[in-house]
Amino acid sequence: MSVSLYCSPTHLKIIIGDADRGGVSISDFEEYLLPAGAMINGIITDEDVMIGFLKNIVASRSLLNQKTHIVIDNNNIKAKILALPPVNESQMLGLVMRDVEHFEGTNLDDVVIDYAIIDPVAGEGGVKVLSVAVDKNLLYSYRNVIVSAGFDPVNINIGLNTMIKLAGLMPQLKTGNCILAGLDDQRLMLALFEEGTYILSNKYRIMAEIGTPEWYQEIGGDIHSVMQFQTGQKPDAQVSAAYFAGTAGDQTTGLASSLSYLGIKIQDLNLADISHLKGSAAEKKDMFLPGKYIFNIGTLLRR
Repeated sequence: MSVSLYCSPTHLKIIIGDADRGGVSISDFEEYLLPAGAMINGIITDEDVMIGFLKNIVASRSLLNQKTHIVIDNNNIKAKILALPPVNESQMLGLVMRDVEHFEGTNLDDVVIDYAIIDPVAGEGGVKVLSVAVDKNLLYSYRNVIVSAGFDPVNINIGLNTMIKLAGLMPQLKTGNCILAGLDDQRLMLALFEEGTYILSNKYRIMAEIGTPEWYQEIGGDIHSVMQFQTGQKPDAQVSAAYFAGTAGDQTTGLASSLSYLGIKIQDLNLADISHLKGSAAEKKDMFLPGKYIFNIGTLLRR
């Protein structure tokens, strides 16, 4: 069994499980309120507090030395889609490193550059590659905290890549032009897909209180901005649907009603087919909202 960890702006989210055929086998899940002052916007601000916090979780759940996948999501992480020739792994990294001028203003001595192939089928211009630049200090801080707490980190992923991986298994996102809307407390991430291919993503801070008319209005405005972008790029291929992850059923119903003026289908993202609960997770299945753990699930998926 592996552990996946992700810190939202307010909570630590944990899934214990492994990739299986067509999804993830989940034996347990939990979310914990982050200790005050330990993190701000995905950045660890007090390592000692975070280490103590995580040590308690390791002890209470017997997770010492468990293989751990970490997901980080921070506005300072830079990512861009590149089209590159289909070459082997070592050559690909070299191509990505030589093409880092797209990260304007980035000091290469301060960041780690990596990539993920998001579409291995070579099209016009080559294969699609997600190029990423992450601050070294941010990575070192996470690794130090995770190791000191007793976990055994095997990789560090970024939220965007986990969503792209997950989208590859979602039939809803492979038809037409649609938006994957990941809602995490007051933060909204919108990712645009064309026939299953990732195009772009944006993050938004929702200021209104959850469930109020203003809350629906803010989300509608953010979705409309993505729709306008798509219309500007391809007038004949407009967005037809938005699929939400992280909302309860009544919230999605409210969104569909309040945002009917957008003229698109609004539904929950169906994660049931790839989230296979067993053991403790199955016993508390009524408490499991898979959209709340979208990054955790995505990072455990096989490519």
